[in-house]
Amino acid sequence: LIEEKKKCQIKMSFRSKSNITVNDFAKKYFNGGGHKNAAGGISKDSLKKTIELVNKRLESFLKNS
Repeated sequence: LIEEKKKCQIKMSFRSKSNITVNDFAKKYFNGGGHKNAAGGISKDSLKKTIELVNKRLESFLKNS
């Protein structure tokens, strides 16, 4: 995660080695996209809040995948 203070956004990269489609995760929750096993997204929340959101949303995403 990279926190850019001037733009007030955090850029994220997601990677997967299995059948988990990180592209769908990035698109659904973080206005992102990419490929099945490599995707990215952004958050305009603080770093702390973003980490909390990623953990919460990832848990939900994995349960529903």
